[in-house]
Amino acid sequence: MIIDKVQSIANYKGISDSLDKAIRFIQTTDLSKLAPGRHPIEGDDILAIVLTVKTRTRENCRWESHKNYIEIPIVIEGNELMIGQHIDDLGSSKAYDSNTDNLWYEDNGQGTVINMAPDIFAVFFPNDAHMPCIMDKRPEDVKKVIVKVKI
Repeated sequence: MIIDKVQSIANYKGISDSLDKAIRFIQTTDLSKLAPGRHPIEGDDILAIVLTVKTRTRENCRWESHKNYIEIPIVIEGNELMIGQHIDDLGSSKAYDSNTDNLWYEDNGQGTVINMAPDIFAVFFPNDAHMPCIMDKRPEDVKKVIVKVKI
């Protein structure tokens, strides 16, 4: 798991060619201008998904991880809390949805809280479970981009 400011994203080049392409996309694209939906960067191997979510209490959110993709969420408008931790700390997954590449887990009440303000990004690798869409002080609409990089 990586957490940093978007202005520092170039520091993470060199991990893989595909991740470098995703970083270049983030650096050279006005993410706030992207329309909702899927935006292929390199087919299904690298893509951006723009969506708006309503944040909610932790009790109404779920842990997830992904077998086939690295995820890079970036909030464009609003404020969202996410929690991250290693999948081994959550135990076995409840189910795998191959259509969405999501593994689901029971909440253990632990994890590292990340304040996903608009100048922050995270990188979640397959061993990084994350719980998105958590409200900070109150529920709010959050527009975000999730860049997905096939591993």
